[in-house]
Amino acid sequence: MHQFLKSLHISFDASNNGLRLLPTIVRAVAVAVAVGVLVWILEPDLFGLIPNSLDPMFYTGYAINLDDALAAAGNRHYFVTRWTSYMPMYVFSEIFGPYWGRLLLRLVMVVVLAEVFWRLTHRYQIRALVRVFGVFVLVTTPMFVRTFTTDYPEYFIIWGSMIMVLVALMGSTKYSHSFSLGVLAASVVIANPTALAIASLTLLVYSYRLFQDGGIVTAVSRLLLITTFAIATFVFGYLLFRFYYDIGNVYQPTLDFIRNFVPPEKDGWVAPTKSWLGHFSWIYLPPILCVLSVLSVKRGREDGIPVGALTFLVTVIYLVHVFREVQTGYMLEISYYWSLLLSPVLILFATLLVNMANKLPWYWPVSVVVLTIVLIKIEIPQSIRLPAGPLLFVALVCFLIISAILCHSQRRFSLIFVSLGFLWIQIGSPIYTVRTNGGDLNTPLYDRVYGESAKISKAILDETIWFTKEMDSVQDDQASTFLSAGGWSSSIVGTYIPHPFSRWITNRSASKVLAENIRDELNFKFRPILVIYGDPNEVESLLNRVSLELPQSR
Repeated sequence: MHQFLKSLHISFDASNNGLRLLPTIVRAVAVAVAVGVLVWILEPDLFGLIPNSLDPMFYTGYAINLDDALAAAGNRHYFVTRWTSYMPMYVFSEIFGPYWGRLLLRLVMVVVLAEVFWRLTHRYQIRALVRVFGVFVLVTTPMFVRTFTTDYPEYFIIWGSMIMVLVALMGSTKYSHSFSLGVLAASVVIANPTALAIASLTLLVYSYRLFQDGGIVTAVSRLLLITTFAIATFVFGYLLFRFYYDIGNVYQPTLDFIRNFVPPEKDGWVAPTKSWLGHFSWIYLPPILCVLSVLSVKRGREDGIPVGALTFLVTVIYLVHVFREVQTGYMLEISYYWSLLLSPVLILFATLLVNMANKLPWYWPVSVVVLTIVLIKIEIPQSIRLPAGPLLFVALVCFLIISAILCHSQRRFSLIFVSLGFLWIQIGSPIYTVRTNGGDLNTPLYDRVYGESAKISKAILDETIWFTKEMDSVQDDQASTFLSAGGWSSSIVGTYIPHPFSRWITNRSASKVLAENIRDELNFKFRPILVIYGDPNEVESLLNRVSLELPQSR
């Protein structure tokens, strides 16, 4: 036991000793165990299915049986292009199974994120306890949990772009850092080409840091290395899918989309009104962070990690991304596309708290951890919601003013007020239930990141895994027609691999199940298989009615 405690102490040594190989391994194991304990205590939604069921569940299905997906899709479906997001899930699912595989993948990703954050804070001589506190802030923030636990490509983008930002802030000329930046920049762009904004701006910040420290020659040489590694990543994907999976150019769907995209005259996902601006309180956190950051520099209060580059990133991406989304009305999909901005926001948030806590006694950051856990467990913010409309802006302005005053004169109390206030603004936001013509993508439901929704989400994932395994035993499944009972059963059917190239239908009316063309296809064996799926009682009723409409079928 004494030797174990000694190893643990060395692994969390704030000096260079803690960066050696053995302490790094011990620290990684300790972080993995600590994250497991946090998951057990906080009960987060580990599957991210609640806000938007269908899209992330597509990727759950592809991770379970990717070979079938590629055989059915070839290079004719947009998901094929995004190989950097689904291939890690597929590999881990093949090794550890579809349930534990995706969880172990995310655990490994969190451990890597924690280690990179540890090494950045080491550069600025942050105390070990405060470094651990910063990691806690990063991985428990509802904005991070919601995006990171979904199987939609943004889970990879949020992680990859956070690593990029942290490495860029180090300003190191190590070859390994150039390799990481190049591979990650290409990977997040492959996962979603819109991530080109965050990748480019992060590399711009990195280049500026190198230019300041080593001059133009150093900056240009490292940028050339990064570009080389990025191109190699793109080429690797092309060769892998061209020769191993034999599907041609893996990037063809994205290239076709860029060439042929025509904006719809009336888009179903556009918000019907701008009323959501008075409900989505969390979209105002970035400007609040930027103001607090500027005040910390202006009043000479900045110590620890510099926040200038982070503030620049948050400001520019907020102006480019959020303002554009407000103009077009697409903030309804913020639950996932928020990740294109979220990386510098989360790191700036953690950095400000780390800088506040670095010179305080140990019990202040520990108090924040305890209070955060208590608030999440007893769900006080969800019970006492922020007001909607104009009163929301009044509340946010008051929060900013009080935070600024406390940061100036009472740092110990500002640590608690800012951290818990940010948590409250996320999970205590006003309820918004207005639907669009395209469906219900109104909010990311941060208030449901922790609690009962986690159990619902797990049950849905278990059912999804069961469904895909059952369908794998069906011959000629690519020619199937899927009839679902509605609700979640429709989304689960949507995860099945050949679904985009077969057909999905719902009950036509109270008196008739099948449309004429569907009935003809089944009778004449054009699509010989009808799969009925959903609640057992509803399925039995549908099956009896279909049998009457198809008396010659079995």
